[in-house]
Amino acid sequence: MKRLIIKNEVAKQDLIDIALYLGAENPAFAEKFLDVAEEDFQRLAEMPGLGSPRTIGPNDPIHVRMWPVSDFRNYLIFYQSTDEELIIIRVLHGARDIERILEMETDEE
Repeated sequence: MKRLIIKNEVAKQDLIDIALYLGAENPAFAEKFLDVAEEDFQRLAEMPGLGSPRTIGPNDPIHVRMWPVSDFRNYLIFYQSTDEELIIIRVLHGARDIERILEMETDEE
């Protein structure tokens, strides 16, 4: 079943920020990152169980999955899926304080 891919606003900004960072020295590298990320979104929409399960937040935890961006393994896609949708929550560099960032996301909802 083909799922609709939905990127929340923060994930869209993550992609822009990463592309700007990578493109500062090599615009083609940034373009490749965006292309590969989109290909991974498509792959995850077809097979959402590929990613590793993660639980975020101590009080009212949410369940997400994590998948590394192909060829850019330091960047991680965090997503949820339903029968109809693949929701991209964040795209983050693995060296960042991911737990804190994602917990802040759950606190804002």
